[in-house]
Amino acid sequence: MKTKLFFFIILFVGINIDSVLSISDQMAVQILPGDYTQPCEVRNLQNGVLKFMNNTIPITSVAPEFENFKFLAMNTTASYKGKIVPSATGEIYIVASGTLTEFMASANWVKTSYTVTYFASNKTTTLYMYTKNVVLGDTVTIPISTNYAGIAPVAYNMSIKPDISTNDRSINSDNSNYFLIKNNMLMFSERITHPVNVSIYNVDGRLVLQKNGINSNDEVSTEMLEKGIYIIRLNLPSGSISQKFLIN
Repeated sequence: MKTKLFFFIILFVGINIDSVLSISDQMAVQILPGDYTQPCEVRNLQNGVLKFMNNTIPITSVAPEFENFKFLAMNTTASYKGKIVPSATGEIYIVASGTLTEFMASANWVKTSYTVTYFASNKTTTLYMYTKNVVLGDTVTIPISTNYAGIAPVAYNMSIKPDISTNDRSINSDNSNYFLIKNNMLMFSERITHPVNVSIYNVDGRLVLQKNGINSNDEVSTEMLEKGIYIIRLNLPSGSISQKFLIN
């Protein structure tokens, strides 16, 4: 009996407890912008991706558990105003500076050991993943800190709710005719004077197609889209515009 107990202890100690406890929650989240004029974009969390939209600082190291998750890229000039809507009960994540531990804790975010690093100004900056337990139906405000403007949501899958308010500029209005759909092709007009990012959402707010760096006279196929109503969002230098359109 003593021999069996001894071997049981050896086997138990040999288990990598971190590997059991570190399985990231693979839920999708939707971002509700508090200000649609603030630039933002969903990007893959991987080595080499640019952390911010307004500079060329690449991420140099990502914790393997979060590699190829999605994160919200924004500018460094101001903290992003918005909310996170989880698609299930579980854990959501935010990446932020390790110096914000107390600040994040005051909003019930718990600092983990998982890190993301980037190199800027001749030094390596280490960011940490913070986690919060949520239930389906929660809406969580993204923390805003005056000490670090790069607090960014992270999720296995992420989409940004398009702006379909009555105050939104219509793409099909007389003064902003930016695209048309013909023969399953999305074609862009000469009114686009700078490369733009194009996002298409279904009526549930799920991102179904995204193309970056679109120029005037470019074409994007819509053949993969099922029949139905969609929302197209263009990120122009003057701001974002959205419009519903029909695939039939």
